[in-house]
Amino acid sequence: MSVLTVRAASLEALAFEQGRRTVEVAEDRLLEDLAHVQAVTGTVWDEFWSRSLLVRTARRAHERLDDETRGFVDAYAAGVRAAGIEDWQDWTSLGVFAVHHALFGSLGHHLWRRHAARVLGSDAARALAQEVPALSGSNAWVVGGRRSTDGAPLIGADPHRIVTVPSVYQRVHLVAGDADVDVVGLTFPGVPGVQHFGHTGTVAWAITNAMADTQRLVDVEADTPRDVVEGVSVTADGPIVLERPDGSGVAVRSVPWLLDDLGFAAFVPLLRARTTADVDAALDHWVEPVNDVLVADVDGAVLHRVAGRVPWRETSGEWSGWVVPHRRRVGPTEHAVVANHRQGGHSAALADELVTDAQRPAFEAYREEVRRASEIERLATDRPKTGVDLGVTATNPVTGEQIPVWATDYVLADYGTGAIMAVPAHDQRDSVQQRQHEEGAGDVEQPLPQRHRTPPPGRPGK
Repeated sequence: MSVLTVRAASLEALAFEQGRRTVEVAEDRLLEDLAHVQAVTGTVWDEFWSRSLLVRTARRAHERLDDETRGFVDAYAAGVRAAGIEDWQDWTSLGVFAVHHALFGSLGHHLWRRHAARVLGSDAARALAQEVPALSGSNAWVVGGRRSTDGAPLIGADPHRIVTVPSVYQRVHLVAGDADVDVVGLTFPGVPGVQHFGHTGTVAWAITNAMADTQRLVDVEADTPRDVVEGVSVTADGPIVLERPDGSGVAVRSVPWLLDDLGFAAFVPLLRARTTADVDAALDHWVEPVNDVLVADVDGAVLHRVAGRVPWRETSGEWSGWVVPHRRRVGPTEHAVVANHRQGGHSAALADELVTDAQRPAFEAYREEVRRASEIERLATDRPKTGVDLGVTATNPVTGEQIPVWATDYVLADYGTGAIMAVPAHDQRDSVQQRQHEEGAGDVEQPLPQRHRTPPPGRPGK
């Protein structure tokens, strides 16, 4: 993959040149993404995209941008148009970003599961389920400075997404002298700046997908109250992306739809970042996809954090607030690894290594029970979460608290590391698990926007 180098004096001139030069080297990719945004691919995507109202979300998110970010995005669009793609609107880059992530999470799985169960019955849906090997998964790692030969932290990443081959990313080197910008990293063709992976000379960051479930699917009946927005039926739970002739269907609530925000306010601060703290502050504006991020700077500061807006879900599935993002400082003698998938038997064997002799009979009986269940059954959000105590504890590195380690049936090789999630305050499935088994978990939520809905009363201790 070659590196597209773009130089300009000002920030807006840089964005204009990045847009223009991207057309020169990747015009076919931009035209393909534009067709997806315009819903003119001639495929079933067009109806899904139109009914999701994501073009409306992109336009509204563009209107809500701060002046500097909007000027940056608009200059990029002007560069694309100057290079010959006249249909590229000022907000189209937000649409392209949404295109690449609309089906990036669990939405496709949930829609398929509902469709199969409705058309064929739940028994047939279970029969169709099959375990398949994970085909890919990104990885990132960081090592504290005292463990390197020159005393500086080391950071690396292996980004790959099987849903887009060749790679969805484009390597760029962006320099704006008057704006003090000099960054090397990866971008999405059609989107200005550098997003997921970058190095500004004094600080670098790398990500993997945090696998957060940030969408809510609700079955709606024919008599469910709804409005019509741009020709699409919209309920209190979001647009109806699948509407049947009798008026019933499936509504989808997503975070960008709820907030009218796609996280573009992070882009300019990332270009200017010089320290780990700068990247951390920039990522406070991130919305989705929710990412595991590792950051390190030349002064030795190393951070592992989650970036993005994750809804807090009650056991009913209702959203009642926002999870406070996880942050952890990585010490100079420590290291951190984030990985979507670990190939081989290491994760599968972990519980075998950890379980105590006293708990082994219960563990082996539970493992045999889980093996008889399909992946679709285990992923179902409406079923009880089961598990077995392995008889050992893990130490919370922040509080020193001893936390029981369990084997559960919802930790999958293609979700997180496939080994340990253990985040009852940051993951709906773990939250349900700890409540069912009365393990403690901190309440870490922020309220949803009042203009969209009124949050229920806070839980005790909030």
